[in-house]
Amino acid sequence: MTESSNQNSPAIDVKAAPANPSVSASSLPPELGRIVQQVLKKSGLWRSEKADVEAELAAHFADGLASGASPEQLAKDFGNPKAAAKLIRRGKFRNRPLWWRTLHRGSQVIFLGLGVAVLYTGFHVLRFYSGEPTIRFNPAELMNREGLAAPESARAWPIYRKAVLAIDLNADERLKIGEVAVSAPSDADFAEIKPLLKRAKRTLELTRAAAALPILGYKASHTGDHEINLHIWEVNGKKGQPPAPEPAEVAGENPDAIGIIFYHLGQLRQLARLLRADCYDAIREGDSQRLSSNITALLGMSVQARTPDSIICSFVAIAISNIAGDVLRETLAIRPDLLSDSTLRDLAHRFAALGAAPDFVSLKGERLFFDDFLQRAYTDDGNGDGRFTSAGALYLAQLGNDKEPMPPPVYAVSSIVVAGRKQLRDLYHGMLDRAGAEMQTPPWQLDTNSPRAGEELDRSISTPLARARYEAISLLLPALGHAYRIATNAVMERDATVASIAIELYRRRNGQLPASLDDLVPSLLPAIPLDNADGQPLRYRARDGSYILYSLGADGADAGGVAAANLKDQSALRGFGRQPQLSAPADWVFFPAEPLQKK
Repeated sequence: MTESSNQNSPAIDVKAAPANPSVSASSLPPELGRIVQQVLKKSGLWRSEKADVEAELAAHFADGLASGASPEQLAKDFGNPKAAAKLIRRGKFRNRPLWWRTLHRGSQVIFLGLGVAVLYTGFHVLRFYSGEPTIRFNPAELMNREGLAAPESARAWPIYRKAVLAIDLNADERLKIGEVAVSAPSDADFAEIKPLLKRAKRTLELTRAAAALPILGYKASHTGDHEINLHIWEVNGKKGQPPAPEPAEVAGENPDAIGIIFYHLGQLRQLARLLRADCYDAIREGDSQRLSSNITALLGMSVQARTPDSIICSFVAIAISNIAGDVLRETLAIRPDLLSDSTLRDLAHRFAALGAAPDFVSLKGERLFFDDFLQRAYTDDGNGDGRFTSAGALYLAQLGNDKEPMPPPVYAVSSIVVAGRKQLRDLYHGMLDRAGAEMQTPPWQLDTNSPRAGEELDRSISTPLARARYEAISLLLPALGHAYRIATNAVMERDATVASIAIELYRRRNGQLPASLDDLVPSLLPAIPLDNADGQPLRYRARDGSYILYSLGADGADAGGVAAANLKDQSALRGFGRQPQLSAPADWVFFPAEPLQKK
């Protein structure tokens, strides 16, 4: 066996000389035997390999003793047993089978990877628990700023509130008005609602006065209105326990945007139903002034209801403007001469002023809601970015209504995959930007083969990892496709109402109905209203002294102006972008106004 000095450690080739099986460490002087045992102990070799090494080292030392070297000199020349063991182990490893070497190297890589993963996870867990959100703005204050900046004399909500408190109708009576006021009531229906409308006279007067003001001025908050709740309980016969007082707002508190209650929307809906019922009473009595005042009030209320900015407020505003359009078209069908030319022209201008699809549905409030979530869930580095926090994880669980939320340690580990603040905000606002651009594009011009705003997210979060990464967006992103259909349908319904007014004015002027909608342009209409189904003019058919004005509906098939016979088909025909399954061929009929089916 040969050896060379390398930092007091020999480079030993244990196979350089044949081992003498009769020689062992026990036969060597104690100091040399201890060296052999130390090498064997530190080598970490298999038992059979250790036996070979022991024999080889013993033979090496035996040869040295036989040549006249002292044990002390041999021990000194041998060097560091630990370094020798390392060299011997390395040589033996190289001689092991390929399968073992591969497995050994793989296990080293795995353990190294696990070590890195533990360090990486620990780093992120520490960041997760050490981070704190920074609340920089009050969402309710921002939402209310514009409305409360107006002088009190210009705010409608205080008057609407008086109108609600003046209602002495119980729940059954309110329901009766709501049920019979979906289309022109029969004589039997009207016998029931006429006394109710008389009792609501003061409420109707206040509602019309409020609708004439320029701004709603409702203060969005996290509580309802205890006085209104108590009044409703009283007019319902004080059944059950009285409503508990609403908690008072604490100065300096800054609750989240998600918890804001749009308490006023339910009240505005109730007042709109009363106005609708009163419209039919005015039609029956031939009261053109009250009818036009009610329709004007509905349109004013619709514009006011768009604030505070929120999709839910937009939807209620559209529902109210649709009521106004339904009533007016039905008036033209059953009492075409009731409203004067000047009144019809004025109403046409008011309907036209409702604007385009982006005016009907605002996404401003949804941006505010999401930015408020970010400020409560993420740190803020001052440059628009930040990391997810333990407070954010608990907040996210609350938003998801998790009955069994993950324990905090699991949240901490999952925070590794959650998207950063800037990435989430850019993605969310980017989808709202795209939805806003789509709002300006009519349905027939959209590429049906391309995913719509928000649909990419639905496709991209199909895996558990992606869902965890973008959970906040999946919880808070509104149904943008639904909002688009509601807005574009509202535009088409409004255009149909304006067209119906133009047709009636043409009839009065010429003593006959127009041969086509082309006859209305440009003297009575700036342009022919188009069908969301295909971008062609709304379908118009003169028939037996009257006419039918309709859309093909979502199925794109012309049924000749036959109205849907049930609520399911009516809803399906309004779902542009989908292929509905109808129980029978039908169209979306605007004139004469089709009754809203109850089943």
